[in-house]
Amino acid sequence: MTQPPPAPWGDPGSAPAPAPPSAVGGPPAGYGAYGPYAGFAPPARPTSPALGRVALGAGIVAVLGSLVNGLAVAAVLTPAALDGPGGGNVAMLTSFGLVNGLLLWFGFGLWAIIQGGVAISQRRGRAEGIGAVLLGVVGPWIGVVITAGAFVSVLGER
Repeated sequence: MTQPPPAPWGDPGSAPAPAPPSAVGGPPAGYGAYGPYAGFAPPARPTSPALGRVALGAGIVAVLGSLVNGLAVAAVLTPAALDGPGGGNVAMLTSFGLVNGLLLWFGFGLWAIIQGGVAISQRRGRAEGIGAVLLGVVGPWIGVVITAGAFVSVLGER
């Protein structure tokens, strides 16, 4: 009688039993699972609060510029200036020019709002960024309120 040829990879009866699958649903135990990437990670950049400080500076400029501009309009719009030579045309034209100057301070306020938001989101001067956003929102309106008060007081008397 002839014997069957031997199995090419050894005896099938001696093969290890397959390992049960792991509890988390990954590959069966015994197989090496890949871990987290442990390669080169660049060092963390040190963050500087300079971005927030610049934004805070823009917010302060918006507040101070708007305040000075509003006070200049109030100083130009006096009853004496309106009763002077030319019937107040010069005073009114000067005040309208100064009112247009308030747009500059709204630009600084917008700059402070945007750059302050970036500083807050990137954590590069978060406290300064919050202050810049607040000053950028409120600051330019200070000059508008002063200017409106000057116009109402002068024109309300006429």
